[in-house]
Amino acid sequence: MDISTLTSFIQVDKGSDFPIQNLPYGVFRKKDEDDSSFRVGTALGNFVIDLSALFDEGMFSETDVSDVNPFNSPSLNKFMSFGKTIWAQVRNKLIELLVEDNPLLKDNAGLREKTFIPMENVILKLPVDIGDYTDFYSSKEHATNVGIMFRGKENALMPNWLHLPVAYNGRENRFTDQWGRVKQTMLRNLLSDRADFWISNSKWDFLWEQVTNWDTL
Repeated sequence: MDISTLTSFIQVDKGSDFPIQNLPYGVFRKKDEDDSSFRVGTALGNFVIDLSALFDEGMFSETDVSDVNPFNSPSLNKFMSFGKTIWAQVRNKLIELLVEDNPLLKDNAGLREKTFIPMENVILKLPVDIGDYTDFYSSKEHATNVGIMFRGKENALMPNWLHLPVAYNGRENRFTDQWGRVKQTMLRNLLSDRADFWISNSKWDFLWEQVTNWDTL
């Protein structure tokens, strides 16, 4: 399916992070609901779409998740455990429901009101239950910067770095559901003898993190 030229029946601002070509999964509840109501949704424009409600209305009956609702869950783990075939089925069905010329959801005002929730009216949470994780040094530049701090510039990279994967075990509590802009870090000036002397960080060590969920059970 070529989705590059598709448009949704919901108006999406140009430059939005969430056109029909990018329907990310997340876990949410309405602000007037309690924490027991967290469930799975996706984003389109300025709306969160309640996938659990769509499931209850039979919108996924033509997929292999028709017998069980994986979206009525406080995490994505259940849905993720179904595998790529079902992921593709669900995404294709979502696109089919949301395209401009499909009246099934477009012309059902009651269902749209139930399932399309303005983003400002929802609360998000960490979308997956994370037990543990392993962090690999896959960026040469990042590994070099860290190595300089520990071993100096001449010995920044260990001789085997280019030949063996370097990894360390991390902790689940390093993940957060807090969204917002990155604020400029304030760093303690270790060269100063003043305990209260802080300076703004003038350089950042940027790296790209890719997360792969190996076990969702």
